[in-house]
Amino acid sequence: MIRSLLRTTGRRLLGPSVFDSLVQFRRRPVRGPLGASDERARWVFVEPHYDDVAFSCGGMLAAVVRRGMPAEVLTVFTADPAPTAPLSPLAEAVHAEWGAGERPYEQRRREAGHMGTLLSLEQTTLDLPEALYRMPHLTSIDEVMRPQHAPGEDPSFAVVREALEEALGHDEALTVVVPLGVGGHLDHLLVHAAIRALAADRPMWRVWYYEDFPYALDIPALKERVQALGAAFRPATVDIADTLDARVRLSAVYTSQVRAIFGTPDQLRSAISGYAGRVGTPRHPRERVWTVQGRGENGRHQGDPEATSRDTKR
Repeated sequence: MIRSLLRTTGRRLLGPSVFDSLVQFRRRPVRGPLGASDERARWVFVEPHYDDVAFSCGGMLAAVVRRGMPAEVLTVFTADPAPTAPLSPLAEAVHAEWGAGERPYEQRRREAGHMGTLLSLEQTTLDLPEALYRMPHLTSIDEVMRPQHAPGEDPSFAVVREALEEALGHDEALTVVVPLGVGGHLDHLLVHAAIRALAADRPMWRVWYYEDFPYALDIPALKERVQALGAAFRPATVDIADTLDARVRLSAVYTSQVRAIFGTPDQLRSAISGYAGRVGTPRHPRERVWTVQGRGENGRHQGDPEATSRDTKR
C-alpha cells in the first residue's frame, strides 16, 4: 500500500518517464526521438519478422508517417523454408498454430502488405530464413529464446549484417529503429547486433531500440536485457496518445500472429493499451525506446560486447 502510494506520488511529481527511468532502470532518461529528429531524415524501422514493428512501436511509426517524414519498414527474415529441407519439430508445431499451408509466409506477406497499405509506406524484405528454418534440430521455443552463442558467433551473423548493409546503404541522414532484444530471441539478437556493428562506421546515424513486444511484458526480462547492455543505454518515451489506436489497427492485421500469441483482437488491444498505459499513464499512453549515450551509439568507442561474447546473465 505504502509502496504503491509512493510510486503514484513520484510519478505525479516527476512524470512517469523520469520516475520509471530512475526507479526501474537506475538511469536518467533522454529526449525522445521525435522531438530531437531532423524531419528531413529517412527513417527505417527494422524488424526481424513480419509484425515486430507494428506490435512493438506501431504508435511511433504512425506518428512519424503523420509528420510526413520519409519512413519505411525493413523486414529481415521473410523467406519460406526450402522445399527440400526438413522442417524442425518446432517449425511444424508453429505452422500448425498459424494455420499455415505449404507456403507459411504467404499469409504473413499478405498481412504485412495490408499493414503497409494502411500507412502508405515503403516496405522492404531481405528474404532470409528465420531460425525456425535455419536450424532443423529445434524442438522447443526455449532453444530459440536462449541461444548458446553470442550473435556475433552465429554463422548467420555475417549474412544478416551484409544484407542490412546493402539495404541501408551509406545515407548519413538516417534514423534506424531496431529491436532491443528483450526476451533473447535469436533472430532479434542477430538484427540488434548487426545494426550496432554497422553503426560503428556510421557516426551520423541515429539509432533507437524498441522494446520487443510482447516479450517486454516480462518486466524482469526487460530489466535483465537493459542491465546486460550496459549503463550507456538510456531510455526515452514517445507520446502515442494520438496513435495508440493506429498501433492496435496495424497490429491487428497480422491475424495469424494475433491468434497464436494473444488469442483474440480484444486481448491484443488490452495487452498493447495496458503496456502503453504503464509506460505512460492510461490517459497519456507512451512507447519507450532506448539509445546509447556517450561517445556515439556506434560502438566505435565503447564496443559491442554482444558481438563477441555470450551474455553470461542469460
